[in-house]
Amino acid sequence: LTIEVTQCQQPALHIDPSGKLVFRGRCGLEEVMYEVELELYDQVDKTESRVTVNPRYVFLVLAKERSGPHWPRLLRQPGRPPKNVTVDWNKWKDQEDEEEETNANEFNVGDLDDMHKFDEFADEELDSEGEND
Repeated sequence: LTIEVTQCQQPALHIDPSGKLVFRGRCGLEEVMYEVELELYDQVDKTESRVTVNPRYVFLVLAKERSGPHWPRLLRQPGRPPKNVTVDWNKWKDQEDEEEETNANEFNVGDLDDMHKFDEFADEELDSEGEND
């Protein structure tokens, strides 16, 4: 979750295990007070969640309390999210992407068959192509 605020000095962030997230902070040159409160779809593991504050935004990685299927949406309430909540498609990962990433991490070249089997198949293909000339 990215909260786009510039030069946010001492942001206050509260993540309730029930899934309630509250952000407050004085941001920008004028030190305007920003506040957002979100009811997330389900419970969040506060100890496993991470926050990074930089000059342009506050970035949160929220860990679900229970492992399992993906949440169908970020917020508890169905329907359109508030106007200030949008999807960051650059950071989007769907379930298939995560499965591919897991499979890539488990990939072992030693599990592959010997390459000479493939060479024999290639030779057979070349022989059959030559017969049609």
